[in-house]
Amino acid sequence: MPRETPPMTLSELCINAAIQYRKFLDVTKRGCEKISVESKQQDGERQWLLKLSKSVFNPDGVQLQVGGEEVSRELFKVVSVDWMKKEIVLEFTQAHPAFEAASAKSIKLVSDLKHLVDNVRRWYEEHGETIAMPEQGAGLAVTDMIPLRPEDQRPAVETVLTSPLSYVFGPPGTGKTRHVLASAVLSHLDAGQVVLILAPTNNALDVAMRGVIEACRNAGRDISKFLRLGTPSADFARDFPRQCEARGIAARLVVLRQEIRWLEEEMQRRRAADDLPRLDGFIERLQNVIRLGHERDTALRELGGLQLAGRRSLEWEKKARDIDREIQDTWAWVEQNRGY
Repeated sequence: MPRETPPMTLSELCINAAIQYRKFLDVTKRGCEKISVESKQQDGERQWLLKLSKSVFNPDGVQLQVGGEEVSRELFKVVSVDWMKKEIVLEFTQAHPAFEAASAKSIKLVSDLKHLVDNVRRWYEEHGETIAMPEQGAGLAVTDMIPLRPEDQRPAVETVLTSPLSYVFGPPGTGKTRHVLASAVLSHLDAGQVVLILAPTNNALDVAMRGVIEACRNAGRDISKFLRLGTPSADFARDFPRQCEARGIAARLVVLRQEIRWLEEEMQRRRAADDLPRLDGFIERLQNVIRLGHERDTALRELGGLQLAGRRSLEWEKKARDIDREIQDTWAWVEQNRGY
Protein backbone atom coordinates (compact mmCIF):
# COMPACT_ATOMS: atom_id res chain seq x y z
CA MET A 1 0.00 0.00 0.00
CA PRO A 2 1.25 3.50 -0.78
CA ARG A 3 2.36 5.44 2.26
CA GLU A 4 -0.04 8.15 3.34
CA THR A 5 1.24 11.69 3.13
CA PRO A 6 1.38 13.11 6.65
CA PRO A 7 -0.90 16.10 7.17
CA MET A 8 0.64 19.55 7.02
CA THR A 9 1.46 21.29 10.24
CA LEU A 10 -0.25 24.61 10.87
CA SER A 11 2.97 26.41 9.97
CA GLU A 12 3.40 24.49 6.70
CA LEU A 13 -0.23 25.13 5.79
CA CYS A 14 0.17 28.89 6.32
CA ILE A 15 3.44 29.05 4.37
CA ASN A 16 1.95 27.11 1.45
CA ALA A 17 -1.14 29.35 1.43
CA ALA A 18 1.04 32.49 1.35
CA ILE A 19 3.12 31.12 -1.55
CA GLN A 20 0.04 30.17 -3.57
CA TYR A 21 -1.64 33.52 -2.96
CA ARG A 22 1.53 35.39 -3.99
CA LYS A 23 1.61 33.42 -7.24
CA PHE A 24 -2.04 34.26 -7.85
CA LEU A 25 -1.35 37.99 -7.39
CA ASP A 26 1.60 37.84 -9.80
CA VAL A 27 -0.30 35.92 -12.51
CA THR A 28 -3.40 38.12 -12.32
CA LYS A 29 -1.36 41.33 -11.87
CA ARG A 30 -3.27 42.20 -8.73
CA GLY A 31 -2.25 43.32 -5.28
CA CYS A 32 -0.83 46.73 -6.21
CA GLU A 33 -2.53 49.90 -7.36
CA LYS A 34 -1.66 53.56 -7.74
CA ILE A 35 -4.13 56.07 -6.34
CA SER A 36 -4.19 59.61 -7.69
CA VAL A 37 -4.34 62.63 -5.41
CA GLU A 38 -7.00 65.13 -6.48
CA SER A 39 -6.08 67.85 -3.98
CA LYS A 40 -3.83 68.44 -0.99
CA GLN A 41 -4.25 70.85 1.88
CA GLN A 42 -1.90 71.56 4.73
CA ASP A 43 -3.41 70.86 8.11
CA GLY A 44 -0.99 71.90 10.83
CA GLU A 45 2.75 72.27 10.68
CA ARG A 46 3.50 68.85 9.17
CA GLN A 47 0.08 67.32 8.52
CA TRP A 48 -1.57 67.20 5.09
CA LEU A 49 -5.10 66.27 4.07
CA LEU A 50 -5.20 64.50 0.71
CA LYS A 51 -8.37 63.94 -1.34
CA LEU A 52 -7.99 60.76 -3.35
CA SER A 53 -9.46 59.37 -6.54
CA LYS A 54 -10.42 56.21 -4.63
CA SER A 55 -10.19 54.89 -1.10
CA VAL A 56 -7.04 53.28 0.29
CA PHE A 57 -7.63 49.62 1.06
CA ASN A 58 -4.64 49.15 3.35
CA PRO A 59 -3.50 52.45 4.93
CA ASP A 60 -0.85 50.76 7.08
CA GLY A 61 0.96 49.51 3.97
CA VAL A 62 0.56 52.61 1.80
CA GLN A 63 3.55 54.05 -0.05
CA LEU A 64 3.96 57.68 -1.14
CA GLN A 65 5.42 58.85 -4.44
CA VAL A 66 6.24 62.44 -5.37
CA GLY A 67 7.12 63.03 -9.02
CA GLY A 68 7.70 59.29 -9.45
CA GLU A 69 10.17 59.15 -6.55
CA GLU A 70 9.25 57.08 -3.51
CA VAL A 71 9.24 58.81 -0.12
CA SER A 72 10.73 56.75 2.71
CA ARG A 73 8.11 55.29 5.03
CA GLU A 74 10.19 56.56 7.94
CA LEU A 75 9.46 60.16 6.90
CA PHE A 76 5.67 60.02 7.22
CA LYS A 77 2.84 58.16 8.92
CA VAL A 78 -0.88 57.79 8.31
CA VAL A 79 -2.88 59.72 10.91
CA SER A 80 -6.43 58.89 9.79
CA VAL A 81 -8.48 57.65 6.86
CA ASP A 82 -12.03 58.50 5.82
CA TRP A 83 -13.10 55.76 3.42
CA MET A 84 -16.43 57.41 2.62
CA LYS A 85 -14.92 60.78 1.69
CA LYS A 86 -11.82 59.18 0.09
CA GLU A 87 -9.51 61.25 2.28
CA ILE A 88 -6.29 60.47 4.10
CA VAL A 89 -4.25 62.56 6.54
CA LEU A 90 -0.46 62.18 6.51
CA GLU A 91 1.97 63.54 9.05
CA PHE A 92 5.65 64.03 8.19
CA THR A 93 8.36 63.50 10.77
CA GLN A 94 10.31 66.43 9.33
CA ALA A 95 9.90 69.11 6.69
CA HIS A 96 9.64 67.69 3.15
CA PRO A 97 10.14 70.53 0.62
CA ALA A 98 9.59 68.29 -2.43
CA PHE A 99 6.16 67.19 -1.20
CA GLU A 100 5.19 70.68 -0.06
CA ALA A 101 6.05 72.19 -3.46
CA ALA A 102 4.57 69.36 -5.55
CA SER A 103 1.24 69.64 -7.30
CA ALA A 104 -1.50 67.22 -6.35
CA LYS A 105 -1.32 65.57 -9.77
CA SER A 106 2.34 64.66 -9.28
CA ILE A 107 1.60 62.81 -6.01
CA LYS A 108 0.54 59.18 -5.95
CA LEU A 109 -0.31 56.77 -3.18
CA VAL A 110 0.69 53.19 -3.88
CA SER A 111 -1.33 50.56 -2.08
CA ASP A 112 0.74 47.39 -2.28
CA LEU A 113 -0.57 44.24 -0.64
CA LYS A 114 2.00 41.86 -2.11
CA HIS A 115 4.70 42.74 0.38
CA LEU A 116 2.23 41.92 3.18
CA VAL A 117 1.86 38.41 1.77
CA ASP A 118 5.65 38.09 1.67
CA ASN A 119 5.89 39.32 5.25
CA VAL A 120 3.37 36.70 6.36
CA ARG A 121 5.30 33.93 4.64
CA ARG A 122 8.63 35.05 6.16
CA TRP A 123 7.09 35.28 9.62
CA TYR A 124 5.80 31.72 9.47
CA GLU A 125 9.13 30.50 8.13
CA GLU A 126 10.93 32.07 11.09
CA HIS A 127 8.41 31.57 13.88
CA GLY A 128 5.93 29.01 12.59
CA GLU A 129 7.10 26.22 14.90
CA THR A 130 6.04 28.28 17.91
CA ILE A 131 2.34 28.20 16.98
CA ALA A 132 -0.17 25.37 17.01
CA MET A 133 -3.89 24.82 17.00
CA PRO A 134 -5.41 24.97 20.49
CA GLU A 135 -6.12 21.56 21.95
CA GLN A 136 -8.86 22.53 24.37
CA GLY A 137 -11.38 25.26 24.95
CA ALA A 138 -11.28 27.93 27.60
CA GLY A 139 -13.88 26.15 29.72
CA LEU A 140 -15.40 29.41 30.91
CA ALA A 141 -18.93 30.15 32.08
CA VAL A 142 -21.11 32.42 29.96
CA THR A 143 -21.44 35.92 31.40
CA ASP A 144 -24.91 37.07 32.32
CA MET A 145 -24.13 40.74 31.53
CA ILE A 146 -25.39 40.56 27.93
CA PRO A 147 -28.83 39.15 27.04
CA LEU A 148 -28.70 36.12 24.74
CA ARG A 149 -31.43 34.32 22.84
CA PRO A 150 -31.57 30.76 24.23
CA GLU A 151 -32.33 29.13 20.88
CA ASP A 152 -29.22 30.29 18.98
CA GLN A 153 -27.06 33.01 20.60
CA ARG A 154 -26.42 31.28 23.92
CA PRO A 155 -25.45 27.92 22.34
CA ALA A 156 -23.08 29.84 20.03
CA VAL A 157 -21.33 31.51 22.99
CA GLU A 158 -21.12 28.20 24.84
CA THR A 159 -19.48 26.66 21.78
CA VAL A 160 -16.94 29.50 21.60
CA LEU A 161 -16.05 29.13 25.29
CA THR A 162 -15.79 25.33 25.36
CA SER A 163 -14.31 24.46 21.95
CA PRO A 164 -10.64 24.87 20.97
CA LEU A 165 -11.74 26.42 17.67
CA SER A 166 -15.19 27.59 16.62
CA TYR A 167 -16.87 29.23 13.64
CA VAL A 168 -20.04 31.25 14.16
CA PHE A 169 -21.99 32.39 11.10
CA GLY A 170 -25.38 33.89 10.38
CA PRO A 171 -27.17 36.60 8.37
CA PRO A 172 -26.56 40.28 9.15
CA GLY A 173 -28.40 41.56 12.20
CA THR A 174 -28.58 38.26 14.07
CA GLY A 175 -26.34 39.46 16.91
CA LYS A 176 -23.02 37.83 16.00
CA THR A 177 -21.02 40.87 17.13
CA ARG A 178 -23.05 42.72 19.77
CA HIS A 179 -24.25 39.58 21.52
CA VAL A 180 -22.16 36.50 20.69
CA LEU A 181 -18.72 38.07 20.27
CA ALA A 182 -19.28 40.65 23.02
CA SER A 183 -20.49 37.97 25.43
CA ALA A 184 -17.48 35.77 24.66
CA VAL A 185 -15.12 38.71 25.19
CA LEU A 186 -16.75 39.66 28.51
CA SER A 187 -16.60 36.06 29.69
CA HIS A 188 -12.84 36.04 29.14
CA LEU A 189 -12.39 39.44 30.78
CA ASP A 190 -14.35 38.29 33.83
CA ALA A 191 -11.86 35.43 34.11
CA GLY A 192 -8.97 37.90 34.14
CA GLN A 193 -7.81 37.07 30.62
CA VAL A 194 -6.67 39.32 27.76
CA VAL A 195 -8.55 39.14 24.45
CA LEU A 196 -7.20 39.88 20.96
CA ILE A 197 -9.76 40.67 18.24
CA LEU A 198 -8.51 40.34 14.66
CA ALA A 199 -10.20 41.20 11.36
CA PRO A 200 -9.13 41.02 7.69
CA THR A 201 -9.69 44.75 6.96
CA ASN A 202 -9.69 48.04 8.85
CA ASN A 203 -13.40 48.49 8.23
CA ALA A 204 -14.22 45.02 9.54
CA LEU A 205 -12.16 45.71 12.66
CA ASP A 206 -13.98 49.01 13.22
CA VAL A 207 -17.34 47.23 12.97
CA ALA A 208 -16.29 44.47 15.38
CA MET A 209 -14.70 46.84 17.90
CA ARG A 210 -17.63 49.25 17.77
CA GLY A 211 -20.12 46.44 18.41
CA VAL A 212 -18.16 44.94 21.29
CA ILE A 213 -17.36 48.28 22.94
CA GLU A 214 -20.94 49.54 22.76
CA ALA A 215 -22.33 46.24 24.04
CA CYS A 216 -19.90 46.24 26.97
CA ARG A 217 -20.63 49.87 27.74
CA ASN A 218 -24.40 49.22 27.65
CA ALA A 219 -23.80 46.36 30.07
CA GLY A 220 -22.26 48.84 32.50
CA ARG A 221 -18.67 47.68 32.01
CA ASP A 222 -15.57 49.87 31.99
CA ILE A 223 -14.36 50.28 28.39
CA SER A 224 -11.19 52.21 29.21
CA LYS A 225 -9.04 49.09 28.73
CA PHE A 226 -10.17 48.52 25.13
CA LEU A 227 -7.51 49.58 22.61
CA ARG A 228 -7.95 49.73 18.84
CA LEU A 229 -4.54 49.30 17.18
CA GLY A 230 -3.73 50.49 13.67
CA THR A 231 -5.45 53.19 11.64
CA PRO A 232 -9.13 53.72 12.55
CA SER A 233 -11.74 55.32 10.34
CA ALA A 234 -12.52 58.97 11.03
CA ASP A 235 -15.92 57.98 12.48
CA PHE A 236 -14.40 55.48 14.89
CA ALA A 237 -11.69 57.92 15.96
CA ARG A 238 -14.37 60.54 16.58
CA ASP A 239 -16.69 58.23 18.54
CA PHE A 240 -14.02 56.34 20.50
CA PRO A 241 -10.90 58.55 20.67
CA ARG A 242 -9.80 57.07 23.98
CA GLN A 243 -9.88 53.56 22.52
CA CYS A 244 -7.49 54.50 19.69
CA GLU A 245 -3.73 54.78 19.52
CA ALA A 246 -2.21 58.25 19.43
CA ARG A 247 -2.99 58.32 15.71
CA GLY A 248 -6.69 58.10 16.49
CA ILE A 249 -6.49 60.98 18.91
CA ALA A 250 -4.57 62.98 16.33
CA ALA A 251 -7.40 62.31 13.89
CA ARG A 252 -9.78 64.01 16.30
CA LEU A 253 -7.57 67.09 16.31
CA VAL A 254 -7.46 67.04 12.50
CA VAL A 255 -11.25 67.31 12.36
CA LEU A 256 -11.24 70.20 14.80
CA ARG A 257 -8.64 72.05 12.73
CA GLN A 258 -10.84 71.56 9.67
CA GLU A 259 -13.71 73.19 11.57
CA ILE A 260 -11.47 76.16 12.35
CA ARG A 261 -10.63 76.57 8.66
CA TRP A 262 -14.33 76.41 7.80
CA LEU A 263 -15.14 79.15 10.31
CA GLU A 264 -12.28 81.37 9.15
CA GLU A 265 -13.56 81.10 5.59
CA GLU A 266 -17.06 81.84 6.85
CA MET A 267 -15.80 85.00 8.56
CA GLN A 268 -14.46 86.31 5.28
CA ARG A 269 -17.89 85.89 3.70
CA ARG A 270 -19.84 87.36 6.59
CA ARG A 271 -19.60 91.14 6.67
CA ALA A 272 -22.47 91.85 9.04
CA ALA A 273 -21.12 93.29 12.29
CA ASP A 274 -23.41 91.21 14.48
CA ASP A 275 -22.18 87.99 12.90
CA LEU A 276 -18.45 88.59 13.33
CA PRO A 277 -18.17 88.58 17.11
CA ARG A 278 -20.14 85.34 17.29
CA LEU A 279 -17.87 83.58 14.79
CA ASP A 280 -14.70 85.08 16.18
CA GLY A 281 -15.53 83.91 19.68
CA PHE A 282 -16.22 80.39 18.52
CA ILE A 283 -12.93 80.20 16.63
CA GLU A 284 -11.18 81.00 19.89
CA ARG A 285 -13.21 78.29 21.57
CA LEU A 286 -12.23 75.69 18.98
CA GLN A 287 -8.59 76.69 19.24
CA ASN A 288 -8.89 76.21 22.99
CA VAL A 289 -10.35 72.74 22.42
CA ILE A 290 -7.35 71.85 20.24
CA ARG A 291 -5.06 72.96 23.07
CA LEU A 292 -7.09 70.83 25.48
CA GLY A 293 -6.89 67.98 22.98
CA HIS A 294 -3.11 68.02 23.20
CA GLU A 295 -3.39 67.98 26.99
CA ARG A 296 -5.85 65.10 26.68
CA ASP A 297 -3.37 63.21 24.53
CA THR A 298 -0.80 63.69 27.29
CA ALA A 299 -3.30 62.47 29.88
CA LEU A 300 -4.02 59.30 27.93
CA ARG A 301 -0.33 58.60 27.39
CA GLU A 302 0.26 59.08 31.11
CA LEU A 303 -2.55 56.69 31.96
CA GLY A 304 -1.77 54.05 29.33
CA GLY A 305 2.00 54.29 29.03
CA LEU A 306 3.03 54.83 32.62
CA GLN A 307 0.35 52.66 34.23
CA LEU A 308 -0.28 55.23 36.95
CA ALA A 309 -2.32 54.34 39.97
CA GLY A 310 -3.94 56.02 42.91
CA ARG A 311 -4.78 59.69 43.21
CA ARG A 312 -2.64 60.86 40.27
CA SER A 313 -4.36 58.38 37.97
CA LEU A 314 -7.78 59.63 39.07
CA GLU A 315 -6.69 63.22 38.38
CA TRP A 316 -5.66 62.33 34.81
CA GLU A 317 -8.92 60.43 34.29
CA LYS A 318 -10.95 63.45 35.45
CA LYS A 319 -8.93 65.76 33.19
CA ALA A 320 -9.59 63.54 30.16
CA ARG A 321 -13.33 63.38 30.95
CA ASP A 322 -13.52 67.17 31.29
CA ILE A 323 -11.87 67.61 27.89
CA ASP A 324 -14.27 65.06 26.39
CA ARG A 325 -17.23 67.11 27.61
CA GLU A 326 -15.72 70.29 26.17
CA ILE A 327 -15.25 68.63 22.78
CA GLN A 328 -18.80 67.22 22.82
CA ASP A 329 -20.23 70.65 23.70
CA THR A 330 -18.25 72.21 20.87
CA TRP A 331 -19.56 69.72 18.31
CA ALA A 332 -23.13 70.25 19.47
CA TRP A 333 -22.67 74.00 18.96
CA VAL A 334 -21.21 73.44 15.49
CA GLU A 335 -24.13 71.25 14.37
CA GLN A 336 -26.67 73.72 15.78
CA ASN A 337 -25.15 76.83 14.21
CA ARG A 338 -23.65 75.52 10.96
CA GLY A 339 -26.46 76.83 8.79
CA TYR A 340 -27.22 80.21 10.37
